[in-house]
Parts: sequence; C-alpha cells; structure tokens
Amino acid sequence: MNDALDLARLRLKAFRGDAPTDRVLDAVSGLTAGDVDALLAACRAPTDLEPGGSLDIDDLSGNA
Repeated sequence: MNDALDLARLRLKAFRGDAPTDRVLDAVSGLTAGDVDALLAACRAPTDLEPGGSLDIDDLSGNA
C-alpha cells in the first residue's frame, strides 16, 4: 500500500473509535461504525498467505 492510503486508513480507524457497529458516526450521511469497518477491511493489505500476499506456494515448499 502507499503511504497516503496507509495514513488515511489509520485516521479512519481512529475516527471510528470503539463504537458499536450500528452506531451512526455521521448523521447527515448515515455513516455507521460498521460502514467504516467494511471500508477498513477492504483497504487492508493481504497477509502473507492470502492471495496477493508476499508468500506463494514455492516459498512454503522449499522450491524457491
């Protein structure tokens, strides 16, 4: 991920806080904490073993 997206993701996580998922965070738009959770999940980098992660099957089989 790029630095700007990483920083925006951190700010969004801080904005979300520890509110319950059904809490409305912005009355005008109706944005909920659950909406923010969905966005954060979509923006997170894949872990090593997930598709798009840094490891592939060759790394695990010793055939690298």
